Amino acid sequence: MDSPAKLVQAAGPGESSATLRAQPVDSAREAVGPAPGIARRADLLFRDLSEEVARKVARRQPKRTPPEAAAAETARLTATTGAPIGGSHSTRALSPTSWARPMTPESQALCFFFRNYPALSSSRNFTTMYDVIPAVYCSATPGDSPLFCILTALGLAGQSHHTETAGMEVAARAWSDRALHKVNRDLRDGRRVKLDETILAVLLLGLYETNTCNTPRSMRSWLTHIKGATALLDLHTVVRLSRACRRRRTSPAAVDPAEDLNAIVTEFCNARSVIPFRPPVTQLESMTRAVIAQYTSIGEALADWYDALPATFHPSTVYCDDMANPDILSDHYDVYPDMGTTNLANNYRANTILIHEALLSQLDLLRVRYGHDDQLVDRVRQSRNTILSVIDTICASVPDLLQPNVGAAGVGLLWPLYVAAQLSPRTVRVPDATRTWMIGRLEKIGTELGVRQATMLVKLLYKDADVSELLKDEEERAMSYQ
Repeated sequence: MDSPAKLVQAAGPGESSATLRAQPVDSAREAVGPAPGIARRADLLFRDLSEEVARKVARRQPKRTPPEAAAAETARLTATTGAPIGGSHSTRALSPTSWARPMTPESQALCFFFRNYPALSSSRNFTTMYDVIPAVYCSATPGDSPLFCILTALGLAGQSHHTETAGMEVAARAWSDRALHKVNRDLRDGRRVKLDETILAVLLLGLYETNTCNTPRSMRSWLTHIKGATALLDLHTVVRLSRACRRRRTSPAAVDPAEDLNAIVTEFCNARSVIPFRPPVTQLESMTRAVIAQYTSIGEALADWYDALPATFHPSTVYCDDMANPDILSDHYDVYPDMGTTNLANNYRANTILIHEALLSQLDLLRVRYGHDDQLVDRVRQSRNTILSVIDTICASVPDLLQPNVGAAGVGLLWPLYVAAQLSPRTVRVPDATRTWMIGRLEKIGTELGVRQATMLVKLLYKDADVSELLKDEEERAMSYQ
């Protein structure tokens, strides 16, 4: 609050807090009273009312809500209801939380995050990372929590994009640096390194880089945080983290298919880490057939996983007459129960594309080098048709998901759209109109939703550059050139 002296200075130019006195008048004039138009001596005395004014202002001004208290209340309501404050589960609530009391920028940033991520990204069908955040945040140590710092940074970054407030982006970076410093401290602590708070903070540092990425260096920082979180999960195991998730389930028998999907994807990632994407021409036929069998098995496991999903995971289809609408690729789009379910389904589809892309490279080598037969041709055609079908389904999920215009939706669509758009014509020929539309959606995610990594990926697509090369560190690049 302004000091009394400042309040007096603000009263008008030329005034001072010192007492101003009128010039002396003779005693006779004082005895008979002032002539008409002449003020009394007492009226010419300046009385310093600054303290009284300050007290009145203090009484009228509402108390500021501390950022921790305001965000904790938002987190508590999000954790207990799973919906935006004062609203429902609808993903149409876009604006930051509106509070009756004025709040600090940090307070507003925290509420912005909880409103636009945990409240919108949760799912009725299973639990997500965002479901864990409110409970962990409420139990964290105030003022010393890396989770508090990175949530503040994410909120400030989001508000900076939507409000274009000067200095807010700089403040977001400062809070991110503070979170990184606290995470590095906790990683050296044998007890804190295993806390849910530490793992979430590292994951959210990756989300911050996703939202603010504008250089190859920030892309590599994002990958570093993801690798770090993966290593922490291996050290920590998912037991304690998932325990908090299970508290959110409405029924003990509720299905959580994300764990099964992660297991299948992990198997594929482990295989890809030791098998080159482009097999060398000297690769033995036996090796090629073994890799094809392994990838085929993983692809079938993914398809079986999706086919086994309950009906509540599947979308409803909306047909539209306006074929000129640029936000819709075809004559229909899909509406899922919630954003979390959409993101899970698109995660499955992105990995399906990657598996069949890798499978096609092996099939092509086998067909060209070791023999041409109708069975191989059918296998190639089947994988290409699977990829094209999956791309159409990803595109059908985009219009409804992007309609709320929130960053959380863009984060979920980022990699499915990129994986579909980056396919080489040698692998599968994606229609030009479809590829152009997907790149346009990525541009929208970057410019309108504030997820800047999308803009970076668009640049790579226009240059036909490989993102995996961009993400390599200096040591990996040196090894690849040897």
